[in-house]
Amino acid sequence: MARLLPTGTNNSSCVTKQTTQTTHPLSAQPTKNATANHNRRARARGQLSNNMSHKGFTLIELMIVVAIIGILAAIAIPQYQNYVARAQVSEGLVLASGAKTAVAEYANVKGEFPTTSALAGIDAMSGKYVDTVEVGADGVITATFGGDAHTKIQGGTVFLVPAGLNSGSITWTCTGSGDIGSYLPSSCDTSPADGTAWGDLTTAQKASVTACWDPDYADGAGSGNGWVVGENIFTGDTQTTISNFASSAETPVAFNLGHCFFSDGVTATTVACACK
Repeated sequence: MARLLPTGTNNSSCVTKQTTQTTHPLSAQPTKNATANHNRRARARGQLSNNMSHKGFTLIELMIVVAIIGILAAIAIPQYQNYVARAQVSEGLVLASGAKTAVAEYANVKGEFPTTSALAGIDAMSGKYVDTVEVGADGVITATFGGDAHTKIQGGTVFLVPAGLNSGSITWTCTGSGDIGSYLPSSCDTSPADGTAWGDLTTAQKASVTACWDPDYADGAGSGNGWVVGENIFTGDTQTTISNFASSAETPVAFNLGHCFFSDGVTATTVACACK
């Protein structure tokens, strides 16, 4: 049954009252929460943007990195170049070593060193970086580097020098022209040892060392010839006089207080020749 409103009652007030009654006080809470969440997200985006803006390198950091790379390159590149040059020099020594046996056999049979590759029975040899390998005076084996070799050794030579012809056992030393000596392996003896008989040296070896008179060697293994490799007490500007006496196996007529006395019956020469 329909309910009748009392006479004189305002309908609009009733509606308003009803609406007010149906609106709950907590209905505004979701709006506040949404606003707070939005603010938090905005702040998070701002912080992320600030963090991203600080990533990367500054100019000073980049300059430091470039400087470090430059220092490493300055050290590494020369070392690599030296390694390449040493490897190519090793090829020359390997090729030259192939002729050592032929030279030694010739010396043992003939009693002298061959002076050409033909006498030693060696055919022409070459390699990737080596143009020629030849036997020359005093049996010296020479390897010459060609145009494909490293610029530091182009046109340079490596020598294998034999010695010990009179001892029955051929020994070898290796040397190089110019700057090649700095690229030779550590096992390569660049000069004869002190005490080596001067007569066992080649012309090339004699030019790089000094001679001295060892009276003990003369009385023993030298059989009267005491000239050996070693530093002498001579203080002059040149070693030519002593080298000439040693190369000619000149025996002093007397040896006293470190001095050798030579005489050809006409003139007499005195020189400080003793080994230090």
